[in-house]
Amino acid sequence: ATGRPPRYFRPPHGFRDPLVLAEAERQGLTLVNWSVICRDWMNPGVDVLVERVQQAVAPGAIILLHDGDGLKQASPREQTVEATRVIIRSLKAQGYRFVTLSEVLEQQK
Repeated sequence: ATGRPPRYFRPPHGFRDPLVLAEAERQGLTLVNWSVICRDWMNPGVDVLVERVQQAVAPGAIILLHDGDGLKQASPREQTVEATRVIIRSLKAQGYRFVTLSEVLEQQK
């Protein structure tokens, strides 16, 4: 889609078994998982999603949000979309910056 090969891979469900690790290495991909999960697929409400992120976020955090619920695509995503708006505004107001994954990983070295 971007015309460039991927550099990073988040394995489905975060699974890092030996086969996944070996294939990622073979493909030259860096495996990356999240550090904050708010379980948005459960549709608990915007306020709950925002609170879960606020409680767990720290500098360098990688927040996992979903744009769908797998193959079925049956669950609505309005809560995640609205929570994302609120989370971004709130974290910016607290002084957080949103950066690329490359920047986060470089800062963690």
